[in-house]
Amino acid sequence: MPSKDYVINARVRRVLARHWIEPSSLEVGTTDGVVVLKGRLALELEDGACLADPLRCARVLRRLKADVAAIPGVHEVVMELS
Repeated sequence: MPSKDYVINARVRRVLARHWIEPSSLEVGTTDGVVVLKGRLALELEDGACLADPLRCARVLRRLKADVAAIPGVHEVVMELS
């Protein structure tokens, strides 16, 4: 993986943290600027409870994808989440 992809991965992990997404349940991979998020989506609230509201979850996913796409060097975002 080129060093540019490593930098993108680090920035993606920061975006996950900003959105209260548990990073241990996801695989983050980047190849030539294509970011793939794969795994089980675990959204955390401040009290540690899992987020159960589907509409809120959809909004978080839209914002997450937009924030990842805005990272310099990202050409595409592929989300394979459950």
